[in-house]
Amino acid sequence: MRISKTRFLDLLRCPRFYDYTQSVGDTIDPLDQDILEHLTGDAEDLETLTKAQEAVLNGLHERVEREASTWVRQRLGGHTIDLDTSGGQHHVERSVHGHVWTAELDILNPTDTGVHVIEVKASTTSELSKLDFKLNGVYHPVFVKNNHVHKLVEETAPYLETALQEKYLKARKNLFDRLHKVGRHVYDLAFQRFVYEGSIDYDSAKAHTYYLALLNKDYHHDGQETYDVVNGEHVISLIDLTTITEELQSVVAEDVRQVVDYIDQHDNRYQNLIKACQKGTPRACPYLTQCNPYLKVDYNVDELMGSSYKDTARFAHQESKPMIADLDEADRSKKPKWRMQYDAIVHDTIHVDQASLKAFLSHLEYPVYHLDFESFAAPLPRFKGEKPYQQHVFQVSLHIEREAGMCDNTLDHVEFLAEDHRDCRHDVVAFLLEHIDLSAGGTVLVWHKTFERERLKELALAIPKYASELQHIRDAVVDLKDGFLGKGALPILYKKALHGKYSIKFVLPAYTSITYEGMAINNGLLAATTYATYPVIDPAHFDHVLDAMRTYCKQDTWAMVTLLDVCRNLIEQNSTD
Repeated sequence: MRISKTRFLDLLRCPRFYDYTQSVGDTIDPLDQDILEHLTGDAEDLETLTKAQEAVLNGLHERVEREASTWVRQRLGGHTIDLDTSGGQHHVERSVHGHVWTAELDILNPTDTGVHVIEVKASTTSELSKLDFKLNGVYHPVFVKNNHVHKLVEETAPYLETALQEKYLKARKNLFDRLHKVGRHVYDLAFQRFVYEGSIDYDSAKAHTYYLALLNKDYHHDGQETYDVVNGEHVISLIDLTTITEELQSVVAEDVRQVVDYIDQHDNRYQNLIKACQKGTPRACPYLTQCNPYLKVDYNVDELMGSSYKDTARFAHQESKPMIADLDEADRSKKPKWRMQYDAIVHDTIHVDQASLKAFLSHLEYPVYHLDFESFAAPLPRFKGEKPYQQHVFQVSLHIEREAGMCDNTLDHVEFLAEDHRDCRHDVVAFLLEHIDLSAGGTVLVWHKTFERERLKELALAIPKYASELQHIRDAVVDLKDGFLGKGALPILYKKALHGKYSIKFVLPAYTSITYEGMAINNGLLAATTYATYPVIDPAHFDHVLDAMRTYCKQDTWAMVTLLDVCRNLIEQNSTD
């Protein structure tokens, strides 16, 4: 059997994965997972992407690879074997245990002094920078940057004092966890090394260095066409992982042996829900519901608020209680929210915290500006001042409710939509300042305020002339979700139709008749990727696409108008009961 890196990592998940590939078929996802993680938190939205949108997203990764190749030639010298010079990645393979293991090297960089092997990831150094350890109140990094290359601190300061070294080694262990946000990239490179060093391409007489190429979180684009060094930072960071990947070779070899055992055993038994399933992420096992069919059934234990996959596995697999209704008194009493959910399902109770809901509504000042942004996070920044994956707002929807309950879906709605890929930040700011008037008070209502507040902060940094006005808008932001979820031990509002979740896609159908079904664009991922595909959209259909985007974003803010009405009506209903 020929086993690529992607297939190897999937087969390594659990003993049953191979059996599924034989009975159901191979479902290797071609999409770049790092890019997807910056675009969506809802794995199910991936199913809505078109082939054209998938192609555009994968094209973004190719641009990162090409930029990394340019930087490698500048920093390390020599020439590169990569997408530009060979038309693709450099293929290597080796035979072990009766199977052929294959890898595609993103960049191979032979120089006069040796060979550099570079694995390019469309991820940033953000998680890498979080790998640190604390001693006497001072944080120390696991990696230290020297001349644009990140190296292990042990390679730059090998004589660490004992106490410091112990804490360093503990933090360093994350690099060996293939499910860790940094460790998974390290493991990828270690597998590449395993295959490459057993291939006919490998020359053991030459010195080899192994790098990860990541996007630099500290880089700010200067607005030029090329990505030059700006304030000492380049858009690409190189991380020297030669030492770590050498240590990982025995681990990879053992994992290869494990995968061969899985293939030989052909195990078709159900597997418990484990971390390697990566449920709820773009990396989730495609056969997740095959092993865990209860996950497809409403009101299963995975819906328990504040629970982890370990809780789900314990209830469903170890104790044979896959449904919330199966929980006994001891189980449902462990958390107040679990008892509330149990009662909602078994007794059909509806939870309303009248006092908290009244308090929330009393703090709203009118007019209320129902605000929603749509944005796109490009791996390589496009405009001056932007960082890798900085969200660029391209669409704004605003419903203006001047008095409580007084808002018309059409007459009280204004919107902005960029119709090309030019920098539209000034246009977005002009739109906001024109339509949001807080001179006599008011509230800017959003759903999940962290997102909109961060975008307003970024706009203020990009256009400091209006920083004061944008900060005023930012200070007026209130999260409508707080009127439902609240911040206490129990939510303010709950009914079983929420399924333990408070994203607007669950709240809206639970309390209203508004639906996104049948809409050409019906989620944020689809809106962002549609914006990304502007240049390849058929001009004959472009206006239709823009109309679909406007309809979707308008629905988002009208949904908030409707949900605010729901809150007011619940107070009135309970007051007359």
